[in-house]
Amino acid sequence: MLRHLRVTNFAILSDVAIELGDGMNVLTGETGAGKSLIVEAVNLLRGGRASADIPRAGADEAVVEAIVAIPEDLVGRVAGVIEGAGLPALGTRDGEVRAGGAGRDAEVVIRRVIQRGGRSRTYVNGALTTLARLAELGALLIDLSGQHQHQGLVDPGRHLEILDAFAGEPARAAAMAAAWAELRRCDDELAAIGGDERAREARLDYLRYQLDELDGAALRPGEDAAIDLERARLASIDQLQAAARAAEDLLYGGDDSARDRVAAAVREVERAARTDPALEPVTRQLGEIETLIDDAADQLRGYADRLEGDPERLAWLDERLALIRRLMRKHAGSIDDVIAQAAELRGELAALTGREARLAELAALRASAEAAAVAAAAALTRSRKQAARRLTRERVEDLEVAPRIDQRCGRSPRSPRGASCRASCSRSSSRCGARTRSRPTCSTRSTPGSAARPRRSSVRRSARSPIIARSSA
Repeated sequence: MLRHLRVTNFAILSDVAIELGDGMNVLTGETGAGKSLIVEAVNLLRGGRASADIPRAGADEAVVEAIVAIPEDLVGRVAGVIEGAGLPALGTRDGEVRAGGAGRDAEVVIRRVIQRGGRSRTYVNGALTTLARLAELGALLIDLSGQHQHQGLVDPGRHLEILDAFAGEPARAAAMAAAWAELRRCDDELAAIGGDERAREARLDYLRYQLDELDGAALRPGEDAAIDLERARLASIDQLQAAARAAEDLLYGGDDSARDRVAAAVREVERAARTDPALEPVTRQLGEIETLIDDAADQLRGYADRLEGDPERLAWLDERLALIRRLMRKHAGSIDDVIAQAAELRGELAALTGREARLAELAALRASAEAAAVAAAAALTRSRKQAARRLTRERVEDLEVAPRIDQRCGRSPRSPRGASCRASCSRSSSRCGARTRSRPTCSTRSTPGSAARPRRSSVRRSARSPIIARSSA
């Protein structure tokens, strides 16, 4: 339902904001106050056409904004339309709502800007969209009814929806939709694998070629990053060895190394600790530092000794990395994407090579889906026909309940006095006591002998007059 409506620079309306509550809301006002403009503004929110003279005099554009709360039974459909248009998801207290989902207090924000000259911009949940999308969304959210304006009733696209809602059997329509979707899926898959034989063979050749190349590459996830790291190490053997040996000399092997300096510090602190035992913890820490330096120096020495140049390995890594990058460019993705693409191609190849078996399976599935669709369609057709007859009968009865005035005597033909008047008119005008609007009062003529010689009469219905009496000699 419409929760909030704001209209700015719209015809004679400068800035009007309306908060609407649950139930029926009534807008009253004298002639010319702008009530019909509010209705026209709401029609624009349904995707109605905007005229060029809508902006208020002196303004460049008119703005219509609304917040519409969505009933729980429409949340899934509205979310589907919004998601299909790529618009921001519905907002609720519980978070976002996706297609097919449900949410409490779901709402949608609509904004339409009409420029002078008739051009307009449309926004839904803050995102720009087309007028066609707004019309599709507005048909679900807002309906207008008037003396000569029934937006939902005159839309042929909603007639079946109205009839199904009147029938009160939503499960039948849902079953038909599901059966039709399954039938379409089978047809699409049959068309995909049952096409031209030459095209199928060409596709098989292409798949085999691509898979031979990918399978021959035998890619592993993250392999490109590992090769980059190893290649960089092999290409920098000399620099790495020099750095390791220089660090080992500074720590341990060289003159005035860190190990020698720490050892000197240990001797000084030990002498001082004999006088002040408070330095004993420092002595232990310096001893641990000596041990750590020795370990680090040993590791650096071993690392430098193990480093050896391998030109052949480096050349192989360059070739392997070039192959990986070429495949990544060819399939437009990362190495993980290329591996996934190979799996997809392998599945497609298996499907095409097992075409005959799959065709037989799909034919059986389609026959079952078609039988289910026919049964669902028959049940839905029966339900709709019954509902249509009931709807017609009830609406005709509603129309007949409204009193209709006889054009000749000014009385309702359904009233008791009107009935007696019709009977009297068929025999003699002298017995008709109705005050008529025009002369002659009845369609009969009075003669002196009319009471003794009653005339034959017949009654026919007309589109203009409910009952017209006609007499003949």
